[in-house]
Amino acid sequence: MKHSDSDQSTTGATSATTAAPAPQTPPRTARLVAVLCLVQLAFLVVFGNHFHFERGLVGGNEALYSFLLDDRLAVFDLPEDYYSAQFQNAAYDDFVDYAIGIAGAETREPFRFRVVYIWTVKALTLALSPCDSLLSACGLDQIALAAKIVNWAAILGTFFVLLAAAPAQARQAPHVLALAAAGAFNFGTVITAPFVMADITAALIFAAAGLCFLRRRFWALVAVVCIGILVKEIAVILGLLIAAAWLRRDGPPLWAVLAGGALPLAVFVGIRVAMGSDPLSLNYGWDVTEGEFEIRYFFMHAEHFFQPYLIRMLSGVGVAGVLFLITLRYRARIAPELWAFLAVWGALMVANILLASMVVRVSAPLAPLLATALLHFGVQLSAAPARRGQTSPP
Repeated sequence: MKHSDSDQSTTGATSATTAAPAPQTPPRTARLVAVLCLVQLAFLVVFGNHFHFERGLVGGNEALYSFLLDDRLAVFDLPEDYYSAQFQNAAYDDFVDYAIGIAGAETREPFRFRVVYIWTVKALTLALSPCDSLLSACGLDQIALAAKIVNWAAILGTFFVLLAAAPAQARQAPHVLALAAAGAFNFGTVITAPFVMADITAALIFAAAGLCFLRRRFWALVAVVCIGILVKEIAVILGLLIAAAWLRRDGPPLWAVLAGGALPLAVFVGIRVAMGSDPLSLNYGWDVTEGEFEIRYFFMHAEHFFQPYLIRMLSGVGVAGVLFLITLRYRARIAPELWAFLAVWGALMVANILLASMVVRVSAPLAPLLATALLHFGVQLSAAPARRGQTSPP
């Protein structure tokens, strides 16, 4: 009897091992994922400095530089012969608006509301800077250096957040590493990394929010969204994930969702009131409570039936967007959380149409957000059925 039990046990273990062997190489779908992600990275490396996804980021702009020296950079004590390629490639004057705030001078809306990014770069600048004053040529150069460090730290942080979204046993798989890399090192983050811009830190916020949502850490999600609004106000869109948490069968109670949703709104309004601005100020010409609405961006994007806009925005999302749509098609029934990510994607695109230029860095946070969903549901992705209507176990 003992011998028979031993045989049965050994046979059961052997059959279990046979049923679920440890693959030596990724399956065909996983290899395809890895190849697509590596193609995106290769394209970025080769062409990233040659494609004018954002005018002003690539190539010198002497007219802009002269304007900035005479106007926006006038708050800095700069020598007459001061020259910096940073400000010829600085996405018009966005770079300067951040730098002015970091140096401690009054900057304009909406940059002045992005206090977490401004304070972070300022703290690092003060720690590294040998300058007597940040409102000097030396201080301006040190601000640029500190911003590069913060931006690349945020990119690396995003990469590790994406790895954390994958199942622990799959984090060393080639397709998982490739997808995490493609989500963190996308067009928007890499071409923006040399500049003083909050978009890369916002991408880290979006990735962290996606991870908290998928892991059902509701109050952590609320905290991330509140911090994200103080990084860049576009994070208010992540409130859709807070609302979506209530739709789950095991989601938080309604009172918690209402309270959790109110906190980011309170942060959004509170920072504006504290700085003496319109409580619902969104961007240039958008003081909502005063009835001011500026829709010039919509008409700019609508040219040629939105084709240039869609090309630039979708290039910022990249491979993660394509794979997400494929996964949504086959896995929406067993992973309804994917609809929440799609809602955030749609909301950010609409907000961009109304509030911002068609620049890749605006859509950069979407790539890591969608990548968290792909990596969390990585098993389903690798096992995606080949024919419409066919299902497989989660």
